[in-house]
Amino acid sequence: MVYAFEPLPDNIVLIKRNFKNSGYKGLFLSEVCLSDSVSFATFNVSSREPDSVKLSDYTELSYWHKSSSLLAPGAIEDHYIWLEFEKKIQVSTTTLDLYCKEKNVSYIDFIHMDVQGAELMVLIGASAHMNSIDIIWMEVSSVDIYKDQPLKREVNDYMKSFGYFKALDIGDYVTGDELWIRKAYMDSLPQETQRVLKSEHVKSSISFRINSIISSSRKYLSKKKADSRELYEVGIKSTQLFNITLEILRNLIPQYVVSLLSSLRTHARTKANLLASN
Repeated sequence: MVYAFEPLPDNIVLIKRNFKNSGYKGLFLSEVCLSDSVSFATFNVSSREPDSVKLSDYTELSYWHKSSSLLAPGAIEDHYIWLEFEKKIQVSTTTLDLYCKEKNVSYIDFIHMDVQGAELMVLIGASAHMNSIDIIWMEVSSVDIYKDQPLKREVNDYMKSFGYFKALDIGDYVTGDELWIRKAYMDSLPQETQRVLKSEHVKSSISFRINSIISSSRKYLSKKKADSRELYEVGIKSTQLFNITLEILRNLIPQYVVSLLSSLRTHARTKANLLASN
């Protein structure tokens, strides 16, 4: 079974058409917003698209209104100057807990969530089922794109409080996608699968940090004029970012480094003993 939630009328038409064309059974659409309460809310509808996007490549809608949110826009202009919010509509909201109760859903294999700053609202509304959701893929933000939105750290803390393991962290210093796996489900997977997931976690975490540093450096440099004082400030900023990178690497991979060094040391000693015996 696949359960989808969408409040925007234009998107609803598109989803229904895609459901019909897919040929699959067991696809259900609810024309509501998932949130932390059952109510009515103002939904901020996004429009326009970046200059790099050709609408001819996206034949449906205005770039899908993909940045629309229950939350009002915040410092979006600092990051996406092309994005506009000229329209608001009233939508119904419900919680995942109530929906599951009404539909008699007791177990969820996978959730894909892209709710533009409302991640924690949806998760709080699913609190009674957090111990029966295996995998959650969601977009989170590290900066205030929307007003009063919970940021990456707060969302991550909530996930960890329910014993979820972050397997992937992909993005930059503004937004990124994360893949979370419930620990009990993780422990039930084959050992090799667990090893790969943990390895991917380390690699994606490092990649995320490096991308964040590169992106924030570019943004910083683009706002600076090339006089001596500001070049000095850029140098200080770069040094700080480099130090942060080193700290991240030390915190992320010491157990892997220790394990590797231990294996190499054992191998070296064994080789030395063989040479000595000859």
